[in-house]
Amino acid sequence: MTITKEQTYTASQAIVKTLETIVQNFNIKANTGIPTHYHDFDMLMEGLQSGEVTVLAGRPSVGKTYFALNIALRSSIRSQIPIVIFAPSQSIDQITLRMCAIQSRIEYSRLQKGWLDDADWEKLYDATDIIQNSPIFIHDTPRLTLNTLSTQLIKSHSDTKAELYIIDYLQLIHPTTPRAPRDQEIADITREVKTLARELNVHIILISQLNRKVEERLDKRPMLADLRDSGAIEDDADNIVFLYRDALYNKSEDNPLKNHAEIIIAKHRNGTTGRGELFFKKEYGLFENMECSPIPQELSENTASGEE
Repeated sequence: MTITKEQTYTASQAIVKTLETIVQNFNIKANTGIPTHYHDFDMLMEGLQSGEVTVLAGRPSVGKTYFALNIALRSSIRSQIPIVIFAPSQSIDQITLRMCAIQSRIEYSRLQKGWLDDADWEKLYDATDIIQNSPIFIHDTPRLTLNTLSTQLIKSHSDTKAELYIIDYLQLIHPTTPRAPRDQEIADITREVKTLARELNVHIILISQLNRKVEERLDKRPMLADLRDSGAIEDDADNIVFLYRDALYNKSEDNPLKNHAEIIIAKHRNGTTGRGELFFKKEYGLFENMECSPIPQELSENTASGEE
């Protein structure tokens, strides 16, 4: 289900509208989209633009969901951007527990088991107070069909005025009418998601899996050909961002890239492609700008050993 907003512009009207946008952007001298507050990412992407779909992809356990939740927390808390999360793969408790680990800097496993001391409780209460006051909305649907997604996304936009949606993840969305082969079903889903982004004028982050071919290469950084199930993902997405961590493959404790993550912008319909760097603390699921690492000593050691 989609909504329709049709309007025809003359060339003159279209040019005037575009010039107004350019002048506005010139005056504010800032990213034109939703800021994630990740410097490298925002510099390359110019923020998350309204009406666009960003596919965030990576291999299992690389941290895709955590990265999306970090973006949700940063954008909602620092910029008060209303955000809706669809995560059929996880319960509400699992999602909020992850957000609490990120915001409090307490190990996820300790939160899960309740192994907290007095200092931890203080950090947790501070974190939950911040999260509670952020404009984040979580949609709880264990089984998400394309029709349900469309209906609920339109309704939530009306109710929350959300500007950013996170869907975790593409391969868990069931077609309204199943049809073989699977790549055709995926094509139907990505096409509908793109249509919704444009018609509601929101940004949608669509998390996706990668196929196993990446594991067969010496350089395991993802490429567009690694997108799982359908070439339509590449066609319909405005942006494709890969998440890569060397530590996923080199698990040695003395790996100088142990806390290093790469964001690889492989497709950027209206801008440049490139790579950015992030600091990652697996125990918290925390992604941070390299120069703002919450673990300065570890970051200093990584930099001294050749990490820029």
